[in-house]
Amino acid sequence: ITIGLSVYLYSCATSSTIVTGTWNKQNINKTYDQITVAALTSNVSSKAMLEQSLANNLRNNGVAVSKSIDILPPKFIDDKDQKMLLMDSMRGNGTDAILTVSIIDKKTETRYVPGTYNYAPYPSFGYYGTFWGYYDHWSPRFQDPGYYTQENIYFIETNLYDAQTEELIWSAQSQTYESDNLQTFADDFAKDIISKLIKSNILKVTTENNNISSN
Repeated sequence: ITIGLSVYLYSCATSSTIVTGTWNKQNINKTYDQITVAALTSNVSSKAMLEQSLANNLRNNGVAVSKSIDILPPKFIDDKDQKMLLMDSMRGNGTDAILTVSIIDKKTETRYVPGTYNYAPYPSFGYYGTFWGYYDHWSPRFQDPGYYTQENIYFIETNLYDAQTEELIWSAQSQTYESDNLQTFADDFAKDIISKLIKSNILKVTTENNNISSN
């Protein structure tokens, strides 16, 4: 079951994203240089930030970009006619591929965080010389035990679809630990994903492309 991307992106982000695997269709006889990026979330601010980071990174590599947030109506109705209109709109602005991002799973990991105790024997420190010196130094540390904490791990899937055939061309799965900086997550994630796409020789990277959208 797909977990809404907004649940994660709205409340947290990450400084640790790992692409765990990639897949691409065999015998691809074309490359793509005009991409529409689509973060699948209902949270507008999170969607805008992630799509902008992906767009920025693609443009920095010479790929023309449009964003789904600029194309999809605010309340997109999931029916056949709407889908056809949307696809026609993307094809009409030159899109030859669609890059989607969504969270597909989540798990919670428990880890132990140690206290602040450090061992440093006499004669390195003078407080070892008397009982009260020793007691006053170490007693507060013995009251600061370690503890267990839980962290959420999110599994993100990124797919590239051919805009003409609507077939899946390339896919990657990533895992990321939650933190507190959405912009850092969006920028790092975009950099990693676009780097993998370029290495797969699926993007037509050039410094001469013109952007579909200037925003």
